[in-house]
Amino acid sequence: MIMDNNYIAYLDLLGTKNSRGDYKAYYENMLKFTDTLRTFGICLKKEANGKLVMFNDGAFVESSDLSVIISFLADVRDHLIVDGLFFKAALTKGKLDVDPLNGRDDVISGIICRSPDASAVYSMQESFKGIGIWIDPEVANDKETVKNYNDLKDKLVKSVYIESDEKSDNYKTIKYTDVKIRTEYDGYNSFSKELARTVLEACLKAYTQSPKFGRYYLSLLATIIKSSSKSALSELKWNRAKIDDKNPNGLSFDNCPYIFNLILKMVCSDDFNYISALDVLCFLIMESAFEQRNSISPDDKRSIVYAFSQYGCIQKYNKNIDAIPDILSDSVRIEFIKYYKESLIEAPLDNLFRNL
Repeated sequence: MIMDNNYIAYLDLLGTKNSRGDYKAYYENMLKFTDTLRTFGICLKKEANGKLVMFNDGAFVESSDLSVIISFLADVRDHLIVDGLFFKAALTKGKLDVDPLNGRDDVISGIICRSPDASAVYSMQESFKGIGIWIDPEVANDKETVKNYNDLKDKLVKSVYIESDEKSDNYKTIKYTDVKIRTEYDGYNSFSKELARTVLEACLKAYTQSPKFGRYYLSLLATIIKSSSKSALSELKWNRAKIDDKNPNGLSFDNCPYIFNLILKMVCSDDFNYISALDVLCFLIMESAFEQRNSISPDDKRSIVYAFSQYGCIQKYNKNIDAIPDILSDSVRIEFIKYYKESLIEAPLDNLFRNL
């Protein structure tokens, strides 16, 4: 049964603490943030009687229509990324109970949210250790009460973020639902390259501060990978001819989204071996390829796993296959482990006898 729900979100602009020493940069970032919220907030108000409560580098959002609030968050995200600005957000059911204080007395002015739902969505956002839009599973899986659920589902994507251990370099991967990056970023167009460069530049800068900060950006890269449209992946080809003695880790995807070969190029380079969890991105690329049953054959899959098994970030699982992150679908995981076990025999033998 379709019901009238209400939805709220909290979003937090990242990186503002680092710019506060540069007052001009901090001012410009805040101006871009507030202007972007105001621009897209007009549609939020008009289409779903939405509410937007802004303060400093954060904002609460409310909407009576799930599709409208998701579009609002996606528009704000995509607009800010162009300027190298990123946020993390959480979305759930609830109400803000906005209470304007202006004009009551001469002591205090402003707006507060009196609903405990506001505290709940803020806590959800704080628990999300990534960059993106974390969708409450209760919302993402609500087939019964969400209007036009099937249409809405096409806007969402299964992604992952990295949760770091505060006392060590260990981490774990957490699956979550995000909003797709717009499909115009597919392929090898100039905008997709600019997007990838902007995200990776921010990621590498964050890593210079702390691996924990750098790992936040891996969720955004994961979302870009999983957002590749069906049309962009339908022509995906695995070119085994590119795998040879001189290029055993070759970039062998043809007709693929730009982000695929970019990540694989990073994996093959010693320049980026300090970035942890690149294996997670490799697994997501592999999963996207395995799902293209019309263009990727079983022999292609075997060859893909063979090539991926040569990557240093994947080889760490040679001694413990069960430690592979639980981010693959069941069917893809079964296929991968089958071919991976084969590669553990074939690859060492090929290397042993090569050039003898």
